[in-house]
Amino acid sequence: MHKQAPKVMVHLANKDSGIRLPIKTIDDVRLVRAPFVFDETAELSIFQSGSLIPFDIRRIFNVHARTTTKRGRHAHKLCSQAMSCLVGGCRVTVEDGTRRGSWRLEHPSQLLIVPPLLWCEQDYDDSSTILMVMCDSDYDEDEYLRDYETFRAYRQSVMF
Repeated sequence: MHKQAPKVMVHLANKDSGIRLPIKTIDDVRLVRAPFVFDETAELSIFQSGSLIPFDIRRIFNVHARTTTKRGRHAHKLCSQAMSCLVGGCRVTVEDGTRRGSWRLEHPSQLLIVPPLLWCEQDYDDSSTILMVMCDSDYDEDEYLRDYETFRAYRQSVMF
């Protein structure tokens, strides 16, 4: 049986605001399977906020790889994401600063839930791969941590 690490408290605004949320770890990443229906003509995967996806969806984007490549290589300060590989396959690697986990996405009904403050990379199999990403916030460049050492330092700074 896998033993979960204890939750650490994080301060997402500043130390005077009083806002404290549990900081997320690898244990909080979830691979779930969406319900789907199919017949001889098609397969329909069903993604709904509030049930399968634990947040309201504010933004959706697709990444269509042009070649076998690695993308992502960043963390979000506050944004949660849900990822599904619509075409092809990719490996998603997530790190919390001390531990790493890796999940293979290769079916449209698979959905990987990645909370904020986790470093995330995607390795795309080939030029046909399409990854759909659903987010709980609008795009904000200031919300990204694009350097790994900056990510680790930021994560450490919000833990207490």
